[in-house]
Amino acid sequence: MLKCKAVLRTVAILFASLLLLSFAPSPLLAGAEQEEYNKGYILKRTVPEYTRERYDIRLPAIHIRFPNEFIPFFNFDAYGTYSNANTGSDVWGASVSGSVSPVAKYSDSLYFIPLYDGSYSKEKLFAYTEEGARAYDEFQHHDLSLMAKYLATDRATISPYIFGGWDLNVETDDEDWGDGLYDYEEFGSGVDFDYLVFDTQRSQVVLNSGFKWYIRNYPNYKALIALATTTAPEEDEKDFNAFEFQAGWQYSNLRTFSLECGYSSLMKFFTDKKIIDADGVLEDDEREEYRNSLRLKASYTPVPGRGFQYNCLSEFVYNTSNQNFYDSRGTTSLADDVFTPDYFDYLSIEVHPRVSYIVKDGDKTTAVIEAGYDFLVRDYTDRKAQMKNGTFTSKEQRDYQHVFTGTLEIPFDEHLSWVTKYDYIINDSNMDYEQYYEYSYTMHRVLSGISLSY
Repeated sequence: MLKCKAVLRTVAILFASLLLLSFAPSPLLAGAEQEEYNKGYILKRTVPEYTRERYDIRLPAIHIRFPNEFIPFFNFDAYGTYSNANTGSDVWGASVSGSVSPVAKYSDSLYFIPLYDGSYSKEKLFAYTEEGARAYDEFQHHDLSLMAKYLATDRATISPYIFGGWDLNVETDDEDWGDGLYDYEEFGSGVDFDYLVFDTQRSQVVLNSGFKWYIRNYPNYKALIALATTTAPEEDEKDFNAFEFQAGWQYSNLRTFSLECGYSSLMKFFTDKKIIDADGVLEDDEREEYRNSLRLKASYTPVPGRGFQYNCLSEFVYNTSNQNFYDSRGTTSLADDVFTPDYFDYLSIEVHPRVSYIVKDGDKTTAVIEAGYDFLVRDYTDRKAQMKNGTFTSKEQRDYQHVFTGTLEIPFDEHLSWVTKYDYIINDSNMDYEQYYEYSYTMHRVLSGISLSY
């Protein structure tokens, strides 16, 4: 009996507990809501729901567009040459030069202009350097450039470009190409701007400006001090970075007369050349050089396409540098040392008139005869002239150059001509010390061959 009561008491307690659980609010179900479709309970989320944001990543569309038209330009000259200088023997050789440019026209306002220009010559040549002229018998030069010419408006044109150049010289018979002391390579970029200010049927005025930057390296030229010690303060003393700005204008009456005037400023910053002071000690400052020039060119054609044609080019140059010169005179004594400040400062004036005559047979050109004269004087403001033994004089160095030219061109058609040219060059200077450079010489030069252009 007691066992039955205990069982009944246990059942009663369980039943009461179920009733309490049925009617009392449960913490597990307090946040539940009833779904109508199944009459059940779904728990609400107790944490915020995070959704991943969708990013629309699209690669830019690349459209390869080919030019609408290619406009090829081609020039090629090949001459046999003879040259003779009073300072050396006769040189028989050849001169070959050419340029090619497959211009890509994308529209009437956009052109891409790749250009190669190169030359090779075996003849006597005096190449001017900062210290003086050096004689070569064989040399070559190569230029590569790419320009984009964009006509922004009917009057304004923008032309950015990149370029590279290589100059190779052979000074001795046993020297290989690429080993020349004054070989150089240069790379740079720039941009030109042209603006048509005035344009009528009778005349035209154009303003132009530009800026370019380039680096020039002389891979084979090492400073003497670098050859003497492994811890030299300078080694590549001729390498430099350059910035050049130019601006000018052009006028033409579109028939008989044109006039051009331009100014340019070239700034050179040498990367490994120290300034030498009055005690012969190298300073921490690097060499800098500034070249300012003013050019004026005029052309006059009384009857276009025939008869006499007149041209004249003139240029004024003012060059300044912070570099000095210290000459130890090859002795250990300091008593005979000579210090020259501003050694590379100079003024120069060049005038180059030319006159040509076009011979006609009806409308056909049968010959073009040209004569010219080029005069240049360079006056150093502080550099003293030296005697043959190296002794310095009290006079500043002054160089003169006279070039007399004569040319005969016989056209076979509008593209091909036979050209014969003669030059007589006179260089004269009061600098008589020519152990390393040549300042006074005379030279005859003749070339004859074909000229082809398309």
